Amino acid sequence: MFQKTAATLGASLALLGGFAMFDVEPQTAHGAGRGRVCTRDHGYLGKLNIRSEPTVRADPPVMQVRPGTPYVDLGDTVYEDGYVWHRIAIKNTSGWAAGRYLC
Repeated sequence: MFQKTAATLGASLALLGGFAMFDVEPQTAHGAGRGRVCTRDHGYLGKLNIRSEPTVRADPPVMQVRPGTPYVDLGDTVYEDGYVWHRIAIKNTSGWAAGRYLC
């Protein structure tokens, strides 16, 4: 019944007849490696918040970065708040970023 892959973890939960069914938002699969911040690819023109924990409630951000900023994906992922979070490093700082904004 559930045919979702780790690369497509995403958003909402609906309860149907006592069963939980996830309707997920596709997100790019990442792993340890390099990439760039791509907020503009998703219609968001602002800076991306890099957070201390994998949640939108982790304020203030440890840094904000512009689209196109290179990063190193450290290989850790967590699903929280409707996002797949990736632990990344930019220069000498590491933190968590929502996977939908990483390319």
